[in-house]
Amino acid sequence: MVEPPYWLTNKSVDEMLSEEYDPLRKEFMAALAEEEIKVLKYITGVDSNMPRLSEVMEQAWTMGTFWYTLALSSPTGLFGLFYQHIQPLLSGGESEEFGEVMPFFWCDADLQLAFTESKQS
Repeated sequence: MVEPPYWLTNKSVDEMLSEEYDPLRKEFMAALAEEEIKVLKYITGVDSNMPRLSEVMEQAWTMGTFWYTLALSSPTGLFGLFYQHIQPLLSGGESEEFGEVMPFFWCDADLQLAFTESKQS
């Protein structure tokens, strides 16, 4: 799990807000990308098309996996991260109905498949 450092805002993970974190993350990412280019050019002698850490981190932010991996690595921040950052990605915002379907995200895939097939019969 590769992600930008969560400590950029100097807040605990369950107190982080995207609006505060993102500008600091962008500054960090720009510096990282610049250094990666310098190092790769020094090592290879040319501009390289090798995958870069900054690209992987940017993709994690864009896809929302940043919040997911952060929640996995922080049991104390899990619920706050889920309700503030992960649930909106899954449901498009706060929703009363989400509480009814959310347990099925945590089901064993075989049980989910069996449940779906029994409903179709």
